[in-house]
Amino acid sequence: MKKAAAILGFWIAAAIPTLAQAPAPADSITVTEGKVAREVIEAFISSHAAPTQALDQMARWKVPMCPMAVGVPEEFARFVEQRVRAVAAEVGAPVGDASCQQNVSIIFTPEPQTMVNEIRRRSSAFLGYHHSTARGDEMAKVTHPMQAWHMTGTRDLRGNLETDNPRNQTNTLVIRYPAVPPLPETAFVELYMPNARAASVTGGRLGNGLSSEFTHALIVADIQWAAEPEIGTIADAMALLALSRPVLSDACQSMTSILDLLAKDCARSSEIKALSAGDLAFLRGLYKMTVDANLPKQMSEVAYQMQQALTGQ
Repeated sequence: MKKAAAILGFWIAAAIPTLAQAPAPADSITVTEGKVAREVIEAFISSHAAPTQALDQMARWKVPMCPMAVGVPEEFARFVEQRVRAVAAEVGAPVGDASCQQNVSIIFTPEPQTMVNEIRRRSSAFLGYHHSTARGDEMAKVTHPMQAWHMTGTRDLRGNLETDNPRNQTNTLVIRYPAVPPLPETAFVELYMPNARAASVTGGRLGNGLSSEFTHALIVADIQWAAEPEIGTIADAMALLALSRPVLSDACQSMTSILDLLAKDCARSSEIKALSAGDLAFLRGLYKMTVDANLPKQMSEVAYQMQQALTGQ
């Protein structure tokens, strides 16, 4: 996406003096646990993947993701990009090659709120799907030291992709059909539907052929906060933020998660060093689920995959 590249003009260059050497990416984590209660897993999924406004589905990447980090020294930026790519490949997400077009913008800045305000002023679409200015105001609030915003799109049965952005939607659908008495048989009625879209669907109850997917992810991190955790820990958190659409909270997750790192009221936040077994099981399930299924079916599929992974089956 060409517009995504414009974000890079907003970033404020800075360094993290305390990061003298970037640690090597963590190896894959495999942990066998006892059976986890279904409600615990479902709560974990809900906090890790908010459904999209357009389709009420869990979204994921279908086009190859291509991260670019700015605002830190080049060696750290490249490390973050490589780690995000490695996690994506590990969980089955599509990853672009070295020549891919950037669609994951990672910005380290000393003033996150100022940065997000400027991005919104120039193109509010980067904050994701919203109908009103008030909703845009709410979405633009920076509430955590690291936060993500996702642009989503809807793909139909024939593979056509349309960005979910009602504020910039200008399509008008015209439906023309024969009139009924008392109008003459030769007459036609035309129905104009502004801001509508046409899509090929199946009409099924468990899935209609439409699927939600990411078209761009924006991640903004407070550079002062980022001086504390190890760069590998930060990169793992950014990978999860890029690959899914989590709902950030100040409380601990239902199971240990890298998201606990961002929760100010979570006592175990200081213990978090990498993606947890639950995080990896969730991401693998997300990238195996049926993309055009309805939300309950998607939740069920991801929960099953997680239960299998966490019990070693």
